[in-house]
Amino acid sequence: GFTDFNRIIATDQDGQDVYNLVQEMPRRITGGEEEPKAVFLERIMKNGTHHARLLKLADRLSNVNSLFSTNNKEFISRYCTETRDHIMPYADEIDGKIATELRKSLKKLKAYG
Repeated sequence: GFTDFNRIIATDQDGQDVYNLVQEMPRRITGGEEEPKAVFLERIMKNGTHHARLLKLADRLSNVNSLFSTNNKEFISRYCTETRDHIMPYADEIDGKIATELRKSLKKLKAYG
């Protein structure tokens, strides 16, 4: 895998910020076990930096919008429930416009399914 992190940091004046954000985003592994998805989402949404929270929110909107191209109703239902439970309680505080779009997409998906 990629290990030349100094190259990222030295790329430009934002390199260190980009590196820090990338380091903040993955699920943690403790004792060989990956952190449960719900714990990961809650950790980022409650305790992440503003940039990490904003990135996760925008990523979730993109992912929800991509669900319209799948026919797996069980996955759509599970993903929407996860979004409502672990993302939406924090969405408005992070970015009201993205939160509004995410709510609209979730509503459309509910009607779609």
